[in-house]
Amino acid sequence: MAIFAQLARHPLATAVSAVLVVLFLIRRRPHRLDRAAIKAGLVVPPRAPAPFPFIGNLIAMGIHPGHFIIRGHKKYGDVFSTTVMQHNFVFVTGKSHIMRVTSAPERQLSLNEAYKDLFGFIVGTEIFVPVSKSVFSALTSSRVEAMTPALMHVTQRYLENKFKGDMGKVDMQLLINELVAVLSVSLICGGDFGLEYGPEVADNMNILETDYSVFSALSPFETAVVRRRRAARLRIMALVEAQARKRVEKLRDQPMKPTDDYFDRLVHVMFYGRVDKTIDETSIANEFADNDKPEGEVDPRDIPEEERIYNIVISAFGLIYGAHTNTSVSAMAHLCEILPRPEYMDILRKDFVDHLGNDAITSFKAYLTRVNATPRGQPKEVSPFVQMRTTNRILSESLRVHLDGGMLRKALEDVHLDNGVTIPKGSFVIINAYPILASPRLYGADGETWNPNRLIKPIPPGEFDESSTGGFSGKLDDLQSPLVRSSDLQMSGFGSGRHLCPGRFHAYRMINQMTAQMLVNFDFVVESNFDKWWPVPYGGTARPLGKFIVFWKRRV
Repeated sequence: MAIFAQLARHPLATAVSAVLVVLFLIRRRPHRLDRAAIKAGLVVPPRAPAPFPFIGNLIAMGIHPGHFIIRGHKKYGDVFSTTVMQHNFVFVTGKSHIMRVTSAPERQLSLNEAYKDLFGFIVGTEIFVPVSKSVFSALTSSRVEAMTPALMHVTQRYLENKFKGDMGKVDMQLLINELVAVLSVSLICGGDFGLEYGPEVADNMNILETDYSVFSALSPFETAVVRRRRAARLRIMALVEAQARKRVEKLRDQPMKPTDDYFDRLVHVMFYGRVDKTIDETSIANEFADNDKPEGEVDPRDIPEEERIYNIVISAFGLIYGAHTNTSVSAMAHLCEILPRPEYMDILRKDFVDHLGNDAITSFKAYLTRVNATPRGQPKEVSPFVQMRTTNRILSESLRVHLDGGMLRKALEDVHLDNGVTIPKGSFVIINAYPILASPRLYGADGETWNPNRLIKPIPPGEFDESSTGGFSGKLDDLQSPLVRSSDLQMSGFGSGRHLCPGRFHAYRMINQMTAQMLVNFDFVVESNFDKWWPVPYGGTARPLGKFIVFWKRRV
């Protein structure tokens, strides 16, 4: 009774103490997914306590996800969990665990379901669907080769229009955002459409991609920013829809041809139900063997016409969004490292000219002619862009340094690891790249600094012989570093195992060709560079903060 009398004399202190006790108990309480798994007799990952109700570890994840995750792995081991905005996040590292996650099928660990939860509120849930065979065909390395002259031509026209006169100053962040949008739209809708509407798409993409914070992704609140971003998405879709309706009329009575561009093929397949004979089954099997593909596709002729058009728009928008989002930031990550370093600009210029000469587009078209004339069964000439070992190494280092994301999936089933721990169904599963790509064991004490010389051998020994064409494996994944198909030793921004990004070939080619054309035609001096890079916890490249302003001068 004396204790209660004392508490009654100090009501404020009593209330504060009660709140602290409740918060302590809440932060120690297992997440509801863990409770369900424990009830079923499963062992769940150790949990990093959440310091605040509702938001959980939002603040620590927002300050620097990589540092938070490294501390968590040091304290709790290769697998641990925490709560953020009422969601259960499980963080995974260690070779065997990473291999288990990257080998899991989409029906068990789903990218689409994860991104529906994170970004569907803003960009719509419809774009997050399994990739169709037609789309896989459009993303093969052979298709990348065939599209390269068109990409180079669009880039050339864009730069001629943007850099008028002999010298000037430009906001490189805005320029790269716009150029990648132009190229992404051109890949899907054609070069003329891309050059005309790409800048408008870029403006709306800039709004759409404004905020990738954890709070923005997981917040359930309808705000003015959310409405503005949703309006930007709808404007891009309106532009694509107008193009789709034109193509539907244009192709109404025309058979499908091998020369049809990607948007035409979308209309042929998704509106008219025509068979896509341009699908390269061999390349799909070689390059996307690990990826999950949809088991069956509905005959579009059984769907109302307006729904067919909507499906075409959703498919095209999803590809444009996917092609632009990380590619534009990756290009910025690359240019912010090389433009302040004249010696590296010269190295890249030399590599490009050595392999393609002064008239790169004509030279590359001649290469394609030779490849297409190669008899079936004979080894084909390796692409000049693939042979640019120094160029690929420098780009790879830029991506390594700025790749603070990794791989995010949602567990649609319980995932059992070989250490007896189970990731509960419904959890977000993250393999964060930062602990790997900043590892002193793998990359030295200066692992967080940009140094392309650490990647002297960006391809496995014996895979590529510059003196002949017979030693190359034919898989572009083997020529990228960090190697896409390796597991925990070199975690690529393009995923691994069954979770490879199908657009990885386009991303490398788009960035390398646009960088080369800029450097060959212009000199650059940096006035101001980005202040810092904000790390993204759930996949992809970090986001830059600050201004990236450069002076340019036309090269003679």
